[in-house]
Amino acid sequence: FVSALLVGQRTDDEGPSVWTSIEFPEGGVVFDVIETPTGYLAVGWGPHTDRGSDGVVWASQDCLHWERLPTPVELAGRDRRGRADALPDPGPTEIEFAGGSYLAAGGDIGPEVVLWLSPGGRDWERIVPEVVPTDRPGRLFEMNDLIAVDDHFVGIGGWGGSEPMTPSFWISNDGQSWREVTEVEPPPTGLASRGGENPWGWAMFDIGSALAASESELFAAGTSGRGEAVWRSTDGGSSWTRVLGDDQATFRILGDIAISPDGVIVAVGNGPFGGEPVVWWSPDGTTWSLLSDMESFAVPKGPAEYAGVTWLAPEVSLDSIAWAGGRFIVLGTEGGPSAAVPVVWTSTDGRTWSRELPGPAFGERLASGASTCGDYVLLYGGDFDTAVGWTRPIDSFAAVGPESG
Repeated sequence: FVSALLVGQRTDDEGPSVWTSIEFPEGGVVFDVIETPTGYLAVGWGPHTDRGSDGVVWASQDCLHWERLPTPVELAGRDRRGRADALPDPGPTEIEFAGGSYLAAGGDIGPEVVLWLSPGGRDWERIVPEVVPTDRPGRLFEMNDLIAVDDHFVGIGGWGGSEPMTPSFWISNDGQSWREVTEVEPPPTGLASRGGENPWGWAMFDIGSALAASESELFAAGTSGRGEAVWRSTDGGSSWTRVLGDDQATFRILGDIAISPDGVIVAVGNGPFGGEPVVWWSPDGTTWSLLSDMESFAVPKGPAEYAGVTWLAPEVSLDSIAWAGGRFIVLGTEGGPSAAVPVVWTSTDGRTWSRELPGPAFGERLASGASTCGDYVLLYGGDFDTAVGWTRPIDSFAAVGPESG
């Protein structure tokens, strides 16, 4: 398989940006990209095979020409007993650097969490994290997001041995030994329905949606109680206080959160069964406002057709948000369940949004994240058989209108 990275160029002085492709070798999907002292590292999964998907690491010096690094056995998909010919656990979906080591996580839901540790980003060791015992029974069930804070790591995931699974914060100095953060006020709970009951169970909804950091604060977005919830930490992840939730919540689920350099925070999400997009905005992490003008996120009126499929009630899903290229970038999809079209929205202030049309180069492949990459904004993702990326010059956002691609 050959994957592609699409590089934004200009066709003429007045035309919009177009997309051209370069290779992202032998990948099925790219999940995360991080800048390093010598360039960039990306992590993701290889193409789907009969034995699942192996973890993949790519390296680049310029974010345009990528090399797939040799995959050690520690990154190969395999079952919990170490057998490579049985059902594997997926590869990494997150990568961070702290304390002199790269740490990758994600994709693990099962009897144990698996992480990957590397001193330089090329030689990786697959580890099962050591968990400091607590007073309650159970185990670290999943680790679905990471962030580096100074010289340590903070993660969010689930804790439990049987249902219900409890959302939880975790902290580690070396990526291998972890302790659960117990100073969380109020502790996260399961999601209640509009009628007050909880028909969907506890494990399906957790706080482990996203982490974002300013210079002095951490924010975690997820779901608790009546719906949307955000927690803040001012001590590097050692304690957390909820700053959004309960009476403000609208029974929806926050899936991602991002912060601008001047401290503006935006969190996005959807209803528990898809649709019902929601955007929350805060100038300081304390005061939160629900974005009421959602016209930029509205679905097209009337029937829509894509790839030969027509749907009468298209939906919009807001899947992730990042600060990249001097703006907030929301990645999502538009359409019915069998014909989702990727869509990008951008905003410089988090309140006024423009809907970008990615154009035919995106095809049916979806973007999973965004980052600043030199003079470009990089989107990355794939369709689990071919990993893809898209870049666009940062200066082109000001030069073209919101309806261009």
